Amino acid sequence: MREHFLRRAGRTFTLEAGDFGALAPFEFSQETFVEVAENCWLEWQTEVARARTGRWHYLGRSWDPVPLADLWHFDPVSGEQWEREKYCFDVAYRHRSDRGDIKYTWEVNRLQILPVAAALFRAKGQKEDLRFCLEVMESWIDSNPPFLGVNWNSGIELALRIMSFTTAVSLLGQENIPENLKLKLVKTLNAHLVWLNRYPSKYSSANNHLIAELSATYILGRLMPRLNKAKLLADKAFAELGEQISCQIHEDGVGAEQSPTYSCFALEWVLLALNMACHQGEKFEPQVMNRLKSSAKHLRWMMDEGGNVPRIGDDDEGRVILSGGAREEDYVRNILSSLAEIADCPEYAPPKDRAHLRQIWTGRAPAAGPSPEGAGFFDEGGYSVFRHSGKGLRSLFALDHGPLGHLSIAAHGHADALSVWWHLNDQPVFVDAGTYLYHSGGEARDMFRGTMQHNTLCLSSKDQSKISGAFNWSNPARAKRVPMSQTAGGLCAVGRHDGYKKPFGVIHERKLALDAPYGYSIRDQLLGTPKRGLEEVCLTYVLHPSIAVNLRENGSVDLLRDGKKIAGVELWLRPDDTLRRSGSRVHFLIEEVAYSGSFGTRETTCSLRARFAPNDLKSGWLETKVSIDAA
Repeated sequence: MREHFLRRAGRTFTLEAGDFGALAPFEFSQETFVEVAENCWLEWQTEVARARTGRWHYLGRSWDPVPLADLWHFDPVSGEQWEREKYCFDVAYRHRSDRGDIKYTWEVNRLQILPVAAALFRAKGQKEDLRFCLEVMESWIDSNPPFLGVNWNSGIELALRIMSFTTAVSLLGQENIPENLKLKLVKTLNAHLVWLNRYPSKYSSANNHLIAELSATYILGRLMPRLNKAKLLADKAFAELGEQISCQIHEDGVGAEQSPTYSCFALEWVLLALNMACHQGEKFEPQVMNRLKSSAKHLRWMMDEGGNVPRIGDDDEGRVILSGGAREEDYVRNILSSLAEIADCPEYAPPKDRAHLRQIWTGRAPAAGPSPEGAGFFDEGGYSVFRHSGKGLRSLFALDHGPLGHLSIAAHGHADALSVWWHLNDQPVFVDAGTYLYHSGGEARDMFRGTMQHNTLCLSSKDQSKISGAFNWSNPARAKRVPMSQTAGGLCAVGRHDGYKKPFGVIHERKLALDAPYGYSIRDQLLGTPKRGLEEVCLTYVLHPSIAVNLRENGSVDLLRDGKKIAGVELWLRPDDTLRRSGSRVHFLIEEVAYSGSFGTRETTCSLRARFAPNDLKSGWLETKVSIDAA
């Protein structure tokens, strides 16, 4: 109610006049810049050249060239303009049938081309790159007066622009910015700071959005101390940021939003704030730094030796600082490299890394850390990870037995309790189907979050947790790991969730076991007495698009890559009597399913699916056997 009142009152809000002072440089390592520029300047040059011609490309979509003044409110899906003279909170942008997803427009307005162009100018000294940078800055400021239009609507977007402006100015150098533009810049930054702190993210957005806003407030408050109340706001933001780190990262290091990429997006903000804190002589409490180290440990356990991490939950490819093309498939390992350096835990440095512009502020681990082996258990965040290698094989298997997501609405979680992900020789095999779209996703948004699109059991086509909005859930499934036992072949993990207890009267239990030397078994059971209405049980394994399948006459499946078999998968119904070795075979069917390899893109991939009656599991379990071919 208070937030609604403030938004209505904001129509008549006016900024205080005054001398805001100069924008201090956001300090960075010149030595690191030279090293990064040697490796990245060609990438920067390509991206700036494309932007200069208006050929923007974000989130899987290309823009038709439009004049710069028209770009900032342009919707690349419809070709129309968003309302630019309306008070920001009067612009309806959710579920608009006459426009595309607002994220497309917001992506350009993050101005992440600015630090790239500024870095290119600093590296090569070409005046055309300087002119382009200044032109983009001034055009955006002139086209977006404070609080009018859709670009003032979301706090996280304001935070990202703050970083684009401040990092670009630091790279350009104050001497290369005209005085009149400096004045415009400090005025718009003042408006950003005021608006961020008038409408902080609460309730549904008290997640990575809040970390972004706190980090940007802290950094800008220290860079422009003469801004209205800037010092007090920065002091408060730094203290609250430490609290949010402990809130949004579980004690075992798992990000509370249950998405590795969202964890890294929040961590990138924290790393930038830590850079500022270092230059200000400020520190987080030891328990906060320990939480960051735990995060590094978890990410390293989830990362194969190619630097790939399972895609879990939502992923909108959000980044704070870019270094060329918007999509970074190595984003997690890049952030982990910086985290291992700045949090002083080099043992968790990623197996590989590449130079990136953000590293001049966030640092970079000098060498790879050791590879984890065996079993890693992260019970608070809810993952068990098995890793083993030998005879030319490297395998990573992960089981999800954690919460749906952060806070009561779990905005970026998926209905994926007891899902598994599998990487073999650094190749994702069992994968998440992806995200696709947010605000304009409609039924597809729900489908990609639903249980049928994940590597687990789905009962009667019903989701484990109930979708109640594009970023909302109700009746979330509660999952946990139950006591671990030792098998003949090695360790195992057993998880349960109650998402089907209320509608169908059963608990889903899944046991993931390492079968020595080169294999796994996945055993699924329904505990309890099924209610009427439970008509079908469906088991799904979504395969990465690079994986081909060959269905054998006996019902087993060969998995192939580049025409060569990499593994075999078999499915059996087992009776209760564990001494009996025979069971009835349930055949997999090869079905096409929707797959989104990156935000805004959609294609199809293969899945292994088996459907059967619930009575088939009344006195036994379903067992998937995965055998791996040694090289």
